[in-house]
Amino acid sequence: MMTSNPAGHPVEQQVLTQISRHWPGGESTGKLNVALSGGGDSTALLVATTRIFGSASVRALHANHKLHSRSDDWAAHCQDLCASLQVESVVAELKLGTGNVEGAAREARYDFFRCHLQADDLLLLGHHGQDQLETVLMRLIQGRSSLPMRAQGRLGEGHFLRPFLALEQQQLAEYLKELDVAWLEDPSNQDQQLTRNFLRHSVIRPLQSRWPRAHVAVQRVMDRQQAQYALLQELLADVEDQVPTHTLPTSVENRRAWLRVYVELRGHFAVTDKALDEFCRQLDRVQMSRLVLGLDSALLAWRGHLYYEPALERYADDFGTEPTTLDQGKHVFFAGQHWSLIRADSDATDAFYCPHPVHISGKRRGLVMQWRGRKVSIEDLLRDLRIPPWRRTATPLVVHGSEVVAVADLAVSEGYRNPAPGQELWRLVKAQ
Repeated sequence: MMTSNPAGHPVEQQVLTQISRHWPGGESTGKLNVALSGGGDSTALLVATTRIFGSASVRALHANHKLHSRSDDWAAHCQDLCASLQVESVVAELKLGTGNVEGAAREARYDFFRCHLQADDLLLLGHHGQDQLETVLMRLIQGRSSLPMRAQGRLGEGHFLRPFLALEQQQLAEYLKELDVAWLEDPSNQDQQLTRNFLRHSVIRPLQSRWPRAHVAVQRVMDRQQAQYALLQELLADVEDQVPTHTLPTSVENRRAWLRVYVELRGHFAVTDKALDEFCRQLDRVQMSRLVLGLDSALLAWRGHLYYEPALERYADDFGTEPTTLDQGKHVFFAGQHWSLIRADSDATDAFYCPHPVHISGKRRGLVMQWRGRKVSIEDLLRDLRIPPWRRTATPLVVHGSEVVAVADLAVSEGYRNPAPGQELWRLVKAQ
């Protein structure tokens, strides 16, 4: 990795080592972004990154939450610092959502960061060892497990990295003093009505006065726990979006841990233990259970299977109102997929002869299909085929008159399996 400075200072060495390890080759296509609040930690991170990689490779992102009378002055300070370093800066005034101020500010801030990250971009965050200790204690008190802040991962189209987790805040302050670089002190950091500040001043400082290296010991424990978590991630990395529920762990604790890793591998990190426990309880007691993960994503269980659905809106529409004629060689768009008729071999299990006209439709009411020696309603057939209820309106039917010829590429009517001499066989397939 090319640098404009040999990174001789321990703070700079830490930044270079972490970026080289977690962003190999990224500098060839992406950009380095530093989350800059103006405080000592983020200022040290911006200065170190600029000294190593050069100002042209770095951009600072400052989120102005408008929560303090001097917030505009802090934004101006950050812009002046970036100008002195010849670093590009982006400053945004954020609108906070309702609810807890700390949580709303964090959510708005990360939305701002996410919007400015392109593919292969890297966002650097200035959290250090004491921040990690605060986070672990806060998560324990809130009952959110003891998992620490992640050292690195995905954020939007890009990635994030916390290169200072192995350093102490005092090291960063001394680094800035050596370089004669000023930073801001946010007076709200003294407000112990805020949970993190209370922990910092009334819990952690007395703790560290007795055990000065407490944060190092906690980090060592967290490293072991992260290794166990990474092992779970590796074991579950190839698990598909549809899983038989009998393959899940049997105990509540192990099942919760399995589900947490399963959803986090799919980008969902805000699920509470309470929500996971309720979903586990429903797995064994109700016909269908649902765990909402986002605006349009969910984890569902039905008939002995677990389903991860990343985009439920694709099943929300009524696709049966306008049947569309199926012609050979032409694509028909239905429920987010292109479908077409192609010629089939006589031994194909999903082959049927095709009386014209036939239509593709999602309409089910009043339709029947010859199945296993009798005529059955489409609702009963979809249940027999174990198609989950939320997917049924998006399952295309090949229809001739009031009869169903085929259900997608899953089943064919026994009345349309044996063609007369000279009749061609067809299949309904998803077009590539």
